[in-house]
Amino acid sequence: MRSKKGMDMSIELIIVAALALIILIVLILIFTGQIGKARFALNKTGATYSGDKCDMPSLGRTCKYKVQCDDAGGIDYGTLDCTMGTICCSG
Repeated sequence: MRSKKGMDMSIELIIVAALALIILIVLILIFTGQIGKARFALNKTGATYSGDKCDMPSLGRTCKYKVQCDDAGGIDYGTLDCTMGTICCSG
């Protein structure tokens, strides 16, 4: 009967090789300056929606009065960036 020890070593080797590859890619990105470009792109995207935390695309949240939110069975996310008297609500 064949031993499973050889198969266990190959799985461990694949995992270690994958982790080494990820670390290598991160190091290459750091030393070539690509991390800074990625950070800039993320900050730019975040700045686009920084004033509209409730109405961000694809979240399904809008500013409503608390009564409207409760009647619709929505979830109250607090005031976020809604105007006075309204709350951020999904649903």
